[in-house]
Amino acid sequence: MDFEQIKSQVHIRDYADALLEKRGRDTYVCPSCGSGTGPKRTAAFHLKDERFKCFSCGIGGDVFDLAGIVNGTEDKREQVRAVADWAGIRIEDERPVAASPAKRAEPKKGPSKAELAAREAEDERARREAAAYIEATRANIGDPEAVAYIERRGFTLDEARKFGWGYDPAKHGLVLPYGPDAPYYYTRRDLRKGTDEDGKYYKPKGIDEPRNCVSALDRSNVVFVTEGLMDAFAVMACGFEAIPLNGTSNVTETAKAIIDHGFKGCVALLLDTDEPGRKAAALMADVLKNGGISAVVADGLTDNDPGDAFVRDRSDLAAFLALKADEAVSRAEEDKEARYAEAMRNLNVLDPVKVMQGVWRMDDYEEPTPTGISGLDRALDGGLRRGVVVIGAVSSMGKTTLAAQIADNIAASGRGVLFVTIEQSAEEIVAKSLSRIMRAHGYAVPYHHILGAERRTWGKAQNDAFFKACEEYANMTVGRLRIIEGINRPSVQSIWALAAEIAEHDGQPPVIFIDYLQLLAPQNDRDTDKQTTDKNMTLLRQMANKKNLGTTVVVISSLNRSSYSGVIDLDSFKESGGIEYGADVLLGLQPYDMKERIKDRGKGQKAEDKADEIMQQTKSSNPRECEIVVLKNRSGETSRNGKGVPVCYYPVSNVLYDGREQDAPSFKFGEGTTE
Repeated sequence: MDFEQIKSQVHIRDYADALLEKRGRDTYVCPSCGSGTGPKRTAAFHLKDERFKCFSCGIGGDVFDLAGIVNGTEDKREQVRAVADWAGIRIEDERPVAASPAKRAEPKKGPSKAELAAREAEDERARREAAAYIEATRANIGDPEAVAYIERRGFTLDEARKFGWGYDPAKHGLVLPYGPDAPYYYTRRDLRKGTDEDGKYYKPKGIDEPRNCVSALDRSNVVFVTEGLMDAFAVMACGFEAIPLNGTSNVTETAKAIIDHGFKGCVALLLDTDEPGRKAAALMADVLKNGGISAVVADGLTDNDPGDAFVRDRSDLAAFLALKADEAVSRAEEDKEARYAEAMRNLNVLDPVKVMQGVWRMDDYEEPTPTGISGLDRALDGGLRRGVVVIGAVSSMGKTTLAAQIADNIAASGRGVLFVTIEQSAEEIVAKSLSRIMRAHGYAVPYHHILGAERRTWGKAQNDAFFKACEEYANMTVGRLRIIEGINRPSVQSIWALAAEIAEHDGQPPVIFIDYLQLLAPQNDRDTDKQTTDKNMTLLRQMANKKNLGTTVVVISSLNRSSYSGVIDLDSFKESGGIEYGADVLLGLQPYDMKERIKDRGKGQKAEDKADEIMQQTKSSNPRECEIVVLKNRSGETSRNGKGVPVCYYPVSNVLYDGREQDAPSFKFGEGTTE
């Protein structure tokens, strides 16, 4: 089956319906430029008969050309094969076409400077001659033949002179100039009936017809677009500005000229009322709107075009134009307000008076959530507030224990908590809490003993203490604490979705704990670790925002390697700028009085060596005297002179107490346990 036979059996509309995204009866999303996927979803890709045309990117052709775009090939044989395969048509003969011997193409030479200059001179000469011809014909506008036609079309001789019309008695032609945009161009209309000399209309040869005659946009905030030149003059005679298309084929080019002009008013499309005119008006409206120009289709005209309406009754046309101009002004105002409102929404622009009123009513006031560690609550002016709180520390400093202890305290206060553990199991997190509670009952039990075979050796008293610890833990957390075990690295989006469901169920969003930041799933597998951390911090901040969940998100973070032998400061988080800038509160957990102790070093000892010495001493101690340094606090003070909140960490019992070792409560430990 040959090319023409396939083409006769496959309709382009069927092919487009099957493979393209439809936007209207004859419009589709352009497979080349994507026109139709914008916010207004208007497409410039149209079908007519058995061909397509995109008025946005300019591509066009038949069904085989469309198959080439869809399948990414310019090879005609492949395009035919793609159409045939889609239609289920068998191609009988696919013998390859014999290739002709390759010939080296001679490089094409462009015109020389002299040739270009000669062409420009010839063009300028033609334009001057046309301008002189227009000027010469104006003297003849009073000719009886011209006056009769002018009056028959509803105009006066004074209006014809005002518009600069002329008359060529030798050609019996009325000369209609394009105006100040193109003083060298015109259309001459043959006034004789039944003559075919030069055709009904004549345009100067050798001069390209101008497509950008849009200076009317500078003279009014409402400009009508008409299909013909006489239609435009009829509109202007009624006191309004107009731009003629001079044919519906000029729709896209004229629309682009209006867009490039940056028109701030509204374009009223007053094309012919026949089917081609209506389609052209709809297309031009789409192109203009996609270009940010306000446009309305001035429908409702009972005549075929404004010229006919002008002949019938100019006062009726003037009233119609006034009505449509008012509609256009209203549309321009509506579009202006819509653009303004959208810009305000997108950039979250707020009225300071309304913000002040909210401050007066205390709309945004929130009670801080106590951590249960009194020294830290004092440092944070009452506890945790809405936003992102980051806790950073080197390994074995107790950052997970700190987070879990705060989470338990918040749950015990009646607030919902969502604890995301990625590095450790849910059993380990719960066992650490039970270990902490058992210490208060006189047993210092490592959490791994609770999970291990050591429990089989416990006596009755220790088992009773364990039962009490389980009972207290249940009362403390039941219905309020939920744990996500991150077997497969969870994403911020999945945590957000679950937290939103909990907020809907509980009537209040949970406080969210994440252990830890660097183990959250990346948003893009190709991102670097730094990009992943930065993007996840941005999402966490959005999640915590009052317009979304409006909650506290506590995130444990690792530190950069340089901080393992030194004082924790903002530079400790510099591997990801997203942490430092995205956190509302930034906390560091380090050995007690670290900054001052580093200063007290032996002669010749480096600060890094002294810091490492202090770190190792602290890690080998039981308990470990530490401090929580407030490095950043958007709503309060930071630690002064590097001195933090002292806490005493008992790693065996997974608990932190306020103050130093002498401030920690003492217990009489039961059988078989010591610290």
